[in-house]
Amino acid sequence: MSVPKNKRKPSKFDTAHHLLQVRKELTSLAMNDFAFSETKYEKQIESFRKSLKTNSTNKEEVVQRMKKKKDELISWYLDYEKRKVLDMVSNMTREFTIANSIFPSETEAKVMEYIERRRHLNEAIGECKALKQELQSIFTTLPVNINKYQRFADMIDELIKMIRGVRQADNRFLKHKNKNKQLSNEYENYTHKYNIQNINVEEEQLKTGVQLFTEEELQTIKEMQIEEQLQTKK
Repeated sequence: MSVPKNKRKPSKFDTAHHLLQVRKELTSLAMNDFAFSETKYEKQIESFRKSLKTNSTNKEEVVQRMKKKKDELISWYLDYEKRKVLDMVSNMTREFTIANSIFPSETEAKVMEYIERRRHLNEAIGECKALKQELQSIFTTLPVNINKYQRFADMIDELIKMIRGVRQADNRFLKHKNKNKQLSNEYENYTHKYNIQNINVEEEQLKTGVQLFTEEELQTIKEMQIEEQLQTKK
């Protein structure tokens, strides 16, 4: 019996397609100066002009000086944000692509491949969240229509949801009954690589907003850290 389309978890192919669509839309947005509004900008200049004293003899000169300085700052800011946003979009795409290229095999490396794949999916989600915040900052700084931001925010939120769906679907790679044993076997190598022997992993996840482990896996890591500490004291 087939699963209704609206109840299916997003596949990596659907997610990859949506990611490319988001990248296309954001690249176009950056190339068009983030929908910079000359009309709104001129209104800001006019508002500044009106704020000056009417009897000021050099009123127009002051306005032009301010406008020149503002033009230079906006030009710098646009160039800076274009590079930053496009780099973030590129990183987001890169992390998901790397994750998609890692497929846990039926070998002893299965768990490490699973963890590595999950790590890159988490990185992709982190880039999405950072990108959303960056766009919000741009749309509140520049003279643009703030309502346009919501469309891009919704696209990124949908992408985050889809990547999480792919991450959740990856649980099929590890059988539940063997997960703790397999994690234990790979823990030493993993902790050496990411240097988590002596840190509170749960606190780090809350601090960074990136979830590497489930609650069950966190409990396993805590138990192994305690055991390591006891052995060290001996």
